[in-house]
Amino acid sequence: MNLHQKLIEIRKEINNFVKDTQGYGYNYVSGSQALSKVRPKMDELGIILKVETKNMMWEPFNYKNNKGEEKTDFIISGEITYTWINADEPTEREETSFSIFGQQDDISKAYGSGLTYSERYFILKTLQAPTDNDDPDSKDTTGRKQYTPTFTSKYKNPQKCEKCNCDVTAQVANFSTHKYGKILCFKCQKEGNN
Repeated sequence: MNLHQKLIEIRKEINNFVKDTQGYGYNYVSGSQALSKVRPKMDELGIILKVETKNMMWEPFNYKNNKGEEKTDFIISGEITYTWINADEPTEREETSFSIFGQQDDISKAYGSGLTYSERYFILKTLQAPTDNDDPDSKDTTGRKQYTPTFTSKYKNPQKCEKCNCDVTAQVANFSTHKYGKILCFKCQKEGNN
């Protein structure tokens, strides 16, 4: 079988999906169910799903929750490429670009939730699983009523990091200028601003 024929065989597995998770009044297909149903068929047919991220950016998101408490989450965004590979014929590939977004109170969790969320919906949408009533995320976001930016953006988007010359968002430019006195991407901020 060629790659597309194998993907059709994998797609047949989605008929068994059920909305097995509930959060804040929504029922949806969990990421673990999507993978647990599809991955054995992928293994059987010799299909690999390669994942690559690039142009990852982050910014703080300040808000007041429904109790009036000041909170800060981190929002990550970027590009993600999924490549289906036929292990029997590795040059036979199907590459798809997708976006990645995540928001949590910890930047690592934001990145992880972005990867998980993107992967789940990439698989469900690529294999044409019904998702009409799915929850956009099982996390309750109703407490995020007011967005109060820490900085007023004085930069156009995107800006360039003064150390590695990669693109940074206006919010990251503002944050790094406030903290380090110059525009630095997240990676250069973590490595030090020398």
